[in-house]
Amino acid sequence: MRSASLTTTRTTTSTREDRWRVVGLRAAHLRLAVVQVSLTAPSTDGAPRRALESIRERAVPIIRALDSGSPNDLLHGVCFAARLELSDARRELLSGAAGYSLPDLARARQALYRSLLLFAQVIAANGPKRGSEDALDTLRTFVRVAERTNPDDIGWFLDVADGELALFIQSAHLANSPHKKQEATVLRTAIAAWKRQGRDPQVARVLRHSVLAFAHSPA
Repeated sequence: MRSASLTTTRTTTSTREDRWRVVGLRAAHLRLAVVQVSLTAPSTDGAPRRALESIRERAVPIIRALDSGSPNDLLHGVCFAARLELSDARRELLSGAAGYSLPDLARARQALYRSLLLFAQVIAANGPKRGSEDALDTLRTFVRVAERTNPDDIGWFLDVADGELALFIQSAHLANSPHKKQEATVLRTAIAAWKRQGRDPQVARVLRHSVLAFAHSPA
């Protein structure tokens, strides 16, 4: 009887982890799609707006799946916060729908990214754990894409870097890599100070170099 109970428990855990893995991959792909939306060159055909709206629409069923699978009230609260960010993104997209408005699109992109980052935090708290190299690969991918798609928008790059570093720090496996966690925390502290102190362009360039160096360092 005990053996059967253990087998059932392992099967249930495996099924739950598989479900979280699938949802996590979908959310990560959407988060990367947000980072890939470039606003550095003005567009008159509405392509950035359509891309952001498509991502928002695809995010809605993901958050429903996350909310229904959340095992406690805290994670329900995170899902609620993610919904609010999606609502903010929709409002910004609608406010300038008649034409290209860079501030509206930039705010919509930020809200979408924050929402999807909250999704990622739910996954990190509930999904299967990853190795340190996997977590570093994810960070490396996101900062590389942010740099390439918006090379002149260092502020957006650092917003993405800050979010991905936060997710990196949250990963449970970092208990085995305290030095990496400490380095990531120092970088986030420096980015926060840069935001508070006026977003100096020269400091931003130094921070971008530091983030890229960290992302490409060994796990």
